[in-house]
Amino acid sequence: MKNFKTIVLGVVLTLSSTASVLACGGPECINLLKKERISVGVQTMVDRYTTYRKDAYSVAGTGIGYGKVVKFRVCDKFSLESGINYRTVNYNTFINTITKEGNTYNGNYQVSYSTIEVPMVGNFKLLGCCGTSIGVRAGASVNYALCDKSYYGSELSADKSNNLGISRASYGALLGGLYIDQKLCHGMTVTGSLNYRTNSVNPINIINTNTLGMGASLGLTYNLGSCCGKASNACPESKENIL
Repeated sequence: MKNFKTIVLGVVLTLSSTASVLACGGPECINLLKKERISVGVQTMVDRYTTYRKDAYSVAGTGIGYGKVVKFRVCDKFSLESGINYRTVNYNTFINTITKEGNTYNGNYQVSYSTIEVPMVGNFKLLGCCGTSIGVRAGASVNYALCDKSYYGSELSADKSNNLGISRASYGALLGGLYIDQKLCHGMTVTGSLNYRTNSVNPINIINTNTLGMGASLGLTYNLGSCCGKASNACPESKENIL
């Protein structure tokens, strides 16, 4: 039941974030589509996290994810992006010696968890040419953990007092980086990005630290304005002015 409520909450937040984009009546909404302001699509992500404290611990994590994305073009140079993503993260943590609440931890620990993520990102275009746009992006996300498992070595921890799962069910994340868009035919655009990302959650609950990492994403979106007979149905021109 707890997991179900978490999923529902993530969906509600996603709908509320995109509703502000689509919250207009009849003709106004059609005008937005005709102006090619709204795009929808899918994306996939991969991340690599690391953090350490000398003579105490070292943490390395790998995450993958996929989800749906909604983009709203505010003006030619700026757009907003939201959606809903499903992410899984696996942390491998080596602890020299840490004592907490009378328990001593050392050795190799593994924690894996899955989350529902609702991001809000702003994209600013720096230049564009021949259907290609390059720019910077920054934003934040809210994440809700669906489940987590902790291991010592290769064995699942049976003692609940040694359950080292993530420190809390919900947490925030910040990201910033670069992106590149390439327009295709028939209103389609492929987008790639490189991001620097920080998660405000302890990888295991006995370590008081955040995780930092680099990530990459690849997505494909469809411009809803193309269904109204706009020029986005055509392939990009061979020459454009640099913006």
